[in-house]
Amino acid sequence: MREVTHLGKKRSYGYGKIINIEYPESDNDYSLIKDGLAMRYLPDDNGYREVRLRPPYWNRIDRVRCCEIGDCVIA
Repeated sequence: MREVTHLGKKRSYGYGKIINIEYPESDNDYSLIKDGLAMRYLPDDNGYREVRLRPPYWNRIDRVRCCEIGDCVIA
């Protein structure tokens, strides 16, 4: 794994240094569904948007019908 030491376009001037990264631990995984709402495009036979679920996302190959972000999803 690569460590990030600088961020931004002014890194050559000494600005944009990353000193520390802190994040709170969570027992829940909200990467797909949170409170019954889709947090990203999820496969859905009734969806009207065709989206590629793997990078590169802009590619038109392997697209599937998906629900919208924020749609109600029954898990």
